[in-house]
Amino acid sequence: MSIKHKSTSESATLAPASPASASADAIPPHPIADLFPALAEKELAELAEDIAANGQREPGVVWNGMLLEGKNRQLACIQENIPFKAVTREFADENEALAFSISANLRRRHLGESQRAMVGAKLVEFLSAAKQQASVVGDGVSNAGVKQECLKTRDKAAETLNVSGRSIQDAIKIRTKGAPELISAVNAGQVSVSAAAQVASLGKDEQANAVKTPGGVKAAAKKLRDLKKGSRRSRERKLPVNNLPSSTGASSSGKTVITPNDAEIDRAVAVFHNANAAYPECNGLAFRLLEGKHPGEAAEAWRIVEEFASKMRQAYERLDEKLNERMDKKKSSND
Repeated sequence: MSIKHKSTSESATLAPASPASASADAIPPHPIADLFPALAEKELAELAEDIAANGQREPGVVWNGMLLEGKNRQLACIQENIPFKAVTREFADENEALAFSISANLRRRHLGESQRAMVGAKLVEFLSAAKQQASVVGDGVSNAGVKQECLKTRDKAAETLNVSGRSIQDAIKIRTKGAPELISAVNAGQVSVSAAAQVASLGKDEQANAVKTPGGVKAAAKKLRDLKKGSRRSRERKLPVNNLPSSTGASSSGKTVITPNDAEIDRAVAVFHNANAAYPECNGLAFRLLEGKHPGEAAEAWRIVEEFASKMRQAYERLDEKLNERMDKKKSSND
């Protein structure tokens, strides 16, 4: 999906909208407007004071009877009991309205990388839901076409918000498994998306306590990383190296080096082929999750598939090198 914003003169018309002078008259926000986080209480109070002193400099934008842009200004006006100014604007489609909203918010608001990643996660959900709706109503988009577009959704969101695909994946995990306190902290720019994604694997109460403690999220994330490293080292120590049917030798450092023999290489080849056959099944699982309207779980599944594919490529290169060495040795012995 291409997200491009056209100029007002090309595709939009402006007209005054009815002012909102009280909360009862508030214009309901469009779902696109909710992609961006609301201002924190202190920031909203500062905005309200500024509008009260200097007036509302920029009107909100209404599309299809809903507030597409300006929800924080409307809340500030309501707080000060000042009529909220808005204009009605027409867009060619939702794609153009989305591009306008993203452009306007990124221009006006100084969001950090983690905050933009959280917006990107919402954008993935929004676009995935739109693609699902397109496939249901049958507007000419084939299921294969929808799936292909969904594969590009995360990268498109990352490009649009100027963040990495990994940051989007972390944000999706936070929105899927995070406690409300953790989600709010990342949205407010108080916690990094990478640390929060690690803490999101804890229980909701543990997450909330980490957020309440100064530096708690960062400390909890470090503890989880250390535990993971310790567990990996423990597994490595428990490997039955002495029982492997391998030839051994000493390295320059004096440590024992394991050299795989023919039987081990053959077993490795068999394991590799079995794992390689499982790859399309893993990818298919991600598609089924997406079709079941679970975009967060689908994105996590694709992340696992990508990591799996990367490790398989590395294993293949090492295995290919060993196989070539074995063939060279056999060739030399035959000569």
